Amino acid sequence: MIDACKRELARPLLAAALPNPLDVRWLDAVYFLLYCPTMPARPVQISVDEELLQRIDDDPEARERGRSAFIRSAVECYLSAKERQETETRLERAYAGQADVLLLEVEDLLDGQRWPSE
Repeated sequence: MIDACKRELARPLLAAALPNPLDVRWLDAVYFLLYCPTMPARPVQISVDEELLQRIDDDPEARERGRSAFIRSAVECYLSAKERQETETRLERAYAGQADVLLLEVEDLLDGQRWPSE
């Protein structure tokens, strides 16, 4: 059932990706594998030392989903964390030394949230 759904969703993409019969490049398997417009990801080649590769291969998620999916997930996680850290650093720089000014802005709000004295 799922495979049938995937085929139906891919049908318009496949129709658009049919090679031009006059273009002989589509006969070249390497060209087709590397530049096929329906391919969701572009293959890349990376070098990894044996110890890191063994750690990847030992991970249950990598065994279940495959190395490529595991490495994609790890890179996405790293880039998201890096972006979040850069944002926090920019915010810290923007508000550095302004604690007194910011406190004055919210002091009335904080007073209104205190329990009344008896």
